[in-house]
Amino acid sequence: ASSYAQAVANELRRLLGLPGGDPPLAVDADLRPEGKQGPRVRTIGSYAAYYAKWSKVWEAQALLRADAVVGDLDQRRR
Repeated sequence: ASSYAQAVANELRRLLGLPGGDPPLAVDADLRPEGKQGPRVRTIGSYAAYYAKWSKVWEAQALLRADAVVGDLDQRRR
């Protein structure tokens, strides 16, 4: 699952960078919490550990307002 998620993330970055009706969008994957060495994709447990230890107040507030709209229903609830 992790390899698949990584491939999806890479493809999304590639597609966003292509020319189109709007200017290309360069996604800087190095701007994640741990920088270049940090994971680009995470498990739910890894996200929970990150938010418990490292998140800032604004990140927690944004997460509280987030709503998953696709994927496995049980996974979305967690």
